Amino acid sequence: MSQRHVTASRCFVLSVLIVLQCIFGCGMDIDQDITNRTQDALVSTPISADVLWWKQLSQTDRNRTILNQATVDDGKNVGLQCKTWVQQRVVPNASRSVAIIPATCPDANGWIWCLGGNAVGISTSPQNFKSGYIVQMNIKRADGSITPHTSIVYAIDAYGIWWIDSNYVAVNTVGMHYQTFLAFLSSVYIGGQYKYSTYYVGS
Repeated sequence: MSQRHVTASRCFVLSVLIVLQCIFGCGMDIDQDITNRTQDALVSTPISADVLWWKQLSQTDRNRTILNQATVDDGKNVGLQCKTWVQQRVVPNASRSVAIIPATCPDANGWIWCLGGNAVGISTSPQNFKSGYIVQMNIKRADGSITPHTSIVYAIDAYGIWWIDSNYVAVNTVGMHYQTFLAFLSSVYIGGQYKYSTYYVGS
């Protein structure tokens, strides 16, 4: 084989190796670059300080924060009815606008909240309520009419519940009132069913 042919063969082999390197080697570099860019993007988009703060609180502390915010309005005419006060004022202010309370289902006259937001529904008896829990209910009035109501549990004792809510002690006014367990259960027992649902505001 002549020297010219040997040189040509070497050049061909070298060209093939370069092409293969570009196909496979360069492709791997591109994939790695995409991965690096994705990781950089994730690192450069931190969770907001308020979201992180709310998530890091224990549930007991979240309940306490909501209750503390509610008591700020005690005795004030806030211009809001019960559910609106909780949904648009107490929870947003307590959570620094992180937590969201869903609408009431099937409509505003119901006693169960729709799915979504940060509300976590639990099945429990009134004796097991905790401070900061929120209770959605239908109340049977003395005249037989039924009205929806939203209250926050302030505290419980051996006999009943201290509530803090709006539009109960006076129109659009926040206040506290006491109800025995028996009185509460009697007021929400409608059509053979206890019409109340209990929630805490999670992360």
